[in-house]
Amino acid sequence: MDSNISKLKHKISLLQMDYELMTLVETGIEAATAAGKLQMQYFRANCGTVCQSPRDIKLAVDIECEAVITNIIRKRYKDHRILAEEGGEIGGVGDHLWIVDPLDGTVNYFHGVPHFCSCLACLFFPGGRDRALPTDSEGILEAGLLGIVHVPSCDDTYVGIRGYGSFFNGTQMNCPDHTDLSDSMVAVSLGKSNASIVSMLEVIGNLAPRVRKVRSYGCAGLDISMVTAGCLGGVIYRGIHIWDLAAAGIILQEAGGTLKARQMQNGTWNMVAAHNGKAKELLQIAPLS
Repeated sequence: MDSNISKLKHKISLLQMDYELMTLVETGIEAATAAGKLQMQYFRANCGTVCQSPRDIKLAVDIECEAVITNIIRKRYKDHRILAEEGGEIGGVGDHLWIVDPLDGTVNYFHGVPHFCSCLACLFFPGGRDRALPTDSEGILEAGLLGIVHVPSCDDTYVGIRGYGSFFNGTQMNCPDHTDLSDSMVAVSLGKSNASIVSMLEVIGNLAPRVRKVRSYGCAGLDISMVTAGCLGGVIYRGIHIWDLAAAGIILQEAGGTLKARQMQNGTWNMVAAHNGKAKELLQIAPLS
C-alpha cells in the first residue's frame, strides 16, 4: 500500500515549496492515509453501526477515522481551526481552517462497495471562530491551500496544492478540455430526502439523453476527483455538505477544472463539477438553485 504514497511524497519533495507549505502537505497526507489504513482494517468486517436512517448510516469507523485525522493535525498545529463531519468545529485562533470528511461514502463502505475515501482540505482563513464559514465555491477556492482525497481500497491519492497543480499518485494531472457532453459519463446523487430524489430524477431525465451514461456512485469527494482525472466528464450533487466537496474542489481547480457550488437555506450544498468546456451546459441542466 505504501508504494503509491512513496511516489507521491517523492514528487512533492521536488516541487521546491517553502517549509511551511511542505509541512502542511505532509501533515495532510499523513492524516488521510492513517484514516485509510483504519478503514481497510474494518472494511467488510464488523464496522459498528452507530445510527441509521432510511437513506444514510453512521458507523463507529467514521468517528474513529475523524479522531485519527484531527489528532494528527492538532499534534502539529494546535492553533488551527478544524471543521469535521462528525465532531463539528474544533476551536483554533490561527489563520488556517481544515475541512474534514473522515469517511466519504459511508453507505458504500457499509455495504462492502469499495468506493469511499477520506477528504481533507486546508484553507488560509484568518479570523478563527469569529469568521463565518464559506457559503459558496468561490469562498472555498479563493482560500484553498491544499486538498487531499485518499482512496484506500485501491491505494490512490489525489492532491491539489495551490500554485503547484494537482497530482494523482505523484503524476501531475491536467483536466481535459473536452466540450462535448455526448461522449461523457456524468455522476449524480439522488440525495437523502424525498424532495431531493424527485428533483434529481427530473435532472436525470434531462441529462441522460445528452450524455453517454449517467452513474450514481455515492461518494462526492471521489467523484469530483475522477472528473479531475478525466474518468468522468462531470458531477451533479444536491443536498451535500461543505466537507463533501472542499478537498476535491481544490484538486479540481488546481488541475484547471470547474467547481460551482452554493449553500442552500437549509444548510446543505448544491454542486456541479466538470471539465471547463462542459460546466456551462451542466449548469443549464442542473442550476444550483
